[in-house]
Formats: sequence, structure tokens, C-alpha cells
Amino acid sequence: MNKWLPLGLLVVFIFIFFTWLTLPTPTEEIDLQDFLHTDFSGINKMEVRFGDGNRMAIEEASTINTIVATLKGIRLKKLHSQSPESVGYLYYMDISSDSQTVRYSKFVHDEHATYQSIGPKSKELDELIVKMGREKIPGLLSGIEF
Repeated sequence: MNKWLPLGLLVVFIFIFFTWLTLPTPTEEIDLQDFLHTDFSGINKMEVRFGDGNRMAIEEASTINTIVATLKGIRLKKLHSQSPESVGYLYYMDISSDSQTVRYSKFVHDEHATYQSIGPKSKELDELIVKMGREKIPGLLSGIEF
């Protein structure tokens, strides 16, 4: 009987170890503001480049404030794969103040990971930016619907 005890303990240990490996990991989320190290104060210009190559500058204070309010509500989720789920991009946006310029897009990267914007504020911002772009650039991103 004593010969089977170490073998039984080993089997139990292996079972517990593999069960632990398959447990879901908690989602790693972060606020966009924390990721970009900005509070979005003092923004005076935004430049949007759409996936089809068109560009749009935003300098009107009320429009910037609307976009900033939406940006402040965006959360990012860490992806466990370095390659995003989609190919290409809808748009990216350079956000400028007197002291710095930061870039926002649906997928943002640092030296360790790739993050994807998630939640209703992300979709709200996409819809807003594309709507504004279509008002200024007829035919922009035709075929893209929300």
C-alpha cells in the first residue's frame, strides 16, 4: 500500500496542475487615458486618417470637446495574440495639445502587448468620426455601415 501513495499523490498533483492551467484568466483592461498617459486636457487639434487614405482635420473646440468626452470613456482590453482580429484599420487619430501628440486607433500597442478598444464608447466614437468624415468627404468608406 505504501508503494501506491507516492504515485497517487503524483496523479492528484498532475490533475490539479492541469486544471489550474485551463482556468480562465481575468481580463486585463485599462482606461485609454491611463494607457496613453494623458488626461486629454489642452487638446487643440485632431487629425484623422481613414483606412482609405482620406484625411480630416478637426480644430473646432466644441467638436474636440465632444470627441474628448467620448475618448475619456474608452476602455482597452489586452489581447493575448499580437495580431489583431481584423486586417487594416477604419481610422487612426493623432490628438495634439501644445505639449504632446498621442495616437488613437482601435488597436494600440506598447512594447509588451496589443490592446483593443472595447465597449459602447468605442463604437460611439467610431460612428461619430465616420459620420463627421462623411459630412466633409462624400463617398468616404463606402460600404462601411454601423
